[in-house]
Amino acid sequence: MSDQAKLKLSGVIDTIFPPEIKGMFEKRILWLREEDVERPQTYPIEFQQGNCVLLDRYQPGDGVEIRVNLRGNKWTKDGEEKCMSNLVGWAINMQRSTIPQSTPPVSPSAPPAPPAGGPQGDDLPF
Repeated sequence: MSDQAKLKLSGVIDTIFPPEIKGMFEKRILWLREEDVERPQTYPIEFQQGNCVLLDRYQPGDGVEIRVNLRGNKWTKDGEEKCMSNLVGWAINMQRSTIPQSTPPVSPSAPPAPPAGGPQGDDLPF
C-alpha cells in the first residue's frame, strides 16, 4: 500500500455500530464527525477482524484521532465498470484535549497546604 493511502483523521465519534459478522469476517463501523470546520463532514470508518475490539473503550462524543488506510476496489457488473473506496481503521487514540486529567486542578486562590508535621521554626505561640 502506498504512503498516500495512509491517513490520520481527527474528530468526534458520532456513532459506533455493533459488530457485523458474515462467515469468518467481522467488521465494526464508526462514524467520525469533523469539528471546527465551516462544513463538517462525517466519515464512515470500518474496523475489521481483530481491530474491532479497539472501539470497545470509546463512546459517542469522544474526541479521537484515527489512523486509516484508504482502500479502493474496481469491479464489473452487467458489463458496467464500478469503483468504490472505503476507510479502514487500524489505530484509534483519545485526542489530548479530551483526555481526563489524572489529578484535579488546584485553584489559584487556595492557600498552600502546611508542610507535613506542622510548622517548623516559627516563633508563633499557637
